[in-house]
Amino acid sequence: VGILALGVAVFLSIHLANKAAVSGFGMFTESIAGQSDAILRPRAGMLDEAVLLELRETAGDYAIGIFPVLEISAAIGEGEEKDLLRLVGADLVALQNAASYTDGESSTFGGGAVASSGDDSVLGRSDVGFVGAAFAKRFDVEQGETVSIVVNDRAVDLNIQGILPENPNRVPVPDHLVLLDLPGLQSLAQAETAISRVEFRAPHGPMKDQMKKGALASIWDWSQEKGYLLETPSDRKSSVTKMSGAFRLNLTILSGLALLVGMYLILQAMEAAVVKRRAEIATLRSLGVTPRQIRRAWIVEGVLLGTVGALIGVFLGRLLATAMVGAIAKTVNTLYYRTTTTAVTLEWREILFSLA
Repeated sequence: VGILALGVAVFLSIHLANKAAVSGFGMFTESIAGQSDAILRPRAGMLDEAVLLELRETAGDYAIGIFPVLEISAAIGEGEEKDLLRLVGADLVALQNAASYTDGESSTFGGGAVASSGDDSVLGRSDVGFVGAAFAKRFDVEQGETVSIVVNDRAVDLNIQGILPENPNRVPVPDHLVLLDLPGLQSLAQAETAISRVEFRAPHGPMKDQMKKGALASIWDWSQEKGYLLETPSDRKSSVTKMSGAFRLNLTILSGLALLVGMYLILQAMEAAVVKRRAEIATLRSLGVTPRQIRRAWIVEGVLLGTVGALIGVFLGRLLATAMVGAIAKTVNTLYYRTTTTAVTLEWREILFSLA
């Protein structure tokens, strides 16, 4: 039972940790304002903010929300202890009006944090930012304090203007994310008109699907003409999943080998049990028990051992996945992309697969 439980646990834990690392990939609005309906980005380089006016004209009468985003990397810390940060610039004024795009849910918005602070002087500033509770805890900072970061080899003192509140219905704000007003980050990055991508959200209401379909159809035609990429979040996540496919396949193969070794050990244990009880089997045969009945008894015993072992393996696999998902996520962050979630989820189909 222990051998079987360990084999199932290793295989299941790798699978769950892989899934968590991939599902943790989130766009800006997924952690700040919920998942976007579509994302426009260039094939290479940056977009010019002049496209925003063209996009609004292209959308026509469809009142779809347009959220420009600039994203750059920065560092915090000293010497070899530096950690990478993700600086995200968004239009904080637009975010204050984004409540109509959240399906009536209470939401987390950088713009809302600006509004609650009662100080519009943060708009356009490159030395003021907002962070999540996880960031504040990780780097031991509080609202109103200043942290030193490095952007483009320049040291910058960044004042933490506010802590973004967490929303249980949203992806948690990552512990490496800093939100700034878009013009402020453009100035900090020395890219006055650059934006990384544009995210779209249709307003909540009975006409939401019609508005989204109509607006995105027009924007799709425009993007093809201009040579830009228009993707849904699922498209984006799929491309990122393929990017790390080889790494995850290696882990799956290794976990599969562990399961195969466990199965071989189980086979040896069952064979040894049969040999050890030859006298018992002979006694049953002399009493008139047929070979089929004896075989059935062994199968029942194997099913019972397998069920108990697999159930224990599911429990152990869940614990192992929780322990190892941080290490896998850290490797994915280093080699491929920044993942934002390390929470492990176990579904019924995975439990049934483990039992099988």
